[in-house]
Amino acid sequence: MSLAVRSPPFSFDLTTAAQLRAALRTSLDGAEFFGGPLVLVGREVDIPAWSWLGQVCLLRSDWLPAVAAAMHDALHHGTELERQALVDALANEPATVRLLPWTAGWARMFGDVTGTRSGTGWGGSSTAPRLDHVLANHERYAEAWVRQPHDVLWRLRPVALATRDHLRNLLERTARTGRGPETPLGDHGWDWLAQQVAYVPWIADALGELLPWALHGEPAHGYAALDYLLMGQDAWRWRDLVRQWRSHPPNWAATPTKVKPKGWGRKARQTQDNSLKTWADLALRFETLHGRQAPPVMDLPLP
Repeated sequence: MSLAVRSPPFSFDLTTAAQLRAALRTSLDGAEFFGGPLVLVGREVDIPAWSWLGQVCLLRSDWLPAVAAAMHDALHHGTELERQALVDALANEPATVRLLPWTAGWARMFGDVTGTRSGTGWGGSSTAPRLDHVLANHERYAEAWVRQPHDVLWRLRPVALATRDHLRNLLERTARTGRGPETPLGDHGWDWLAQQVAYVPWIADALGELLPWALHGEPAHGYAALDYLLMGQDAWRWRDLVRQWRSHPPNWAATPTKVKPKGWGRKARQTQDNSLKTWADLALRFETLHGRQAPPVMDLPLP
């Protein structure tokens, strides 16, 4: 297994681009009932049928070519309903901006293809977003993320994030407080990293250099790092690092999972599982959940 999609109401285990393409078709099985490319989540909430692609694009950079190939096939050889679903996915899921290396040219031939809804304001219409307008919005969104100087909000004030030292400073702050800079009252300590890693190339590289520092440093730093790793974002990058850490863990790794660092409002992911006894077990759970990640078999042509 190389890609596990768990996005209600769907559950897919995929290894190839063609399987992903088939999953897109399956996602539209209820479209006739809804009168459009939608699925029901819960009793009353309907969402775009291909929304789960946003999760894939955010958390698995190795699968971006497969997503692009499957969407390209849907655009060129699919039904009108599939084209609507494609535009809806691009108009509603910001993480699909990561597909721009493949999608940017689609506007020339299919620019007037429309979707059925836009929850981001992209596409020039909330009820009939156009593909060319959506892709123009994607380009502006991507440019905004990499523009220098790059800032994030910390307690309503902008904090520079333009260098490796800036990143380390923010990692330290958010590890100690257990809160992200843009949502200081809420999420897990390093959840804010997911978008930064996805949209700002140098941050992913710098994080790779800083993870060993965090995992072998202060307990709060290591706890934040383990919690972030359990999110599974590009977990294939960190398998060897985690295995090495598990063979020579620091003393704080024996801390019981019922204990969280001072300042943290929430416990790390997976700690509600009673089979996990210590912080070191979080690393074992990471390998169990995400250790089999692998790039897709590319059995569809790239756009």
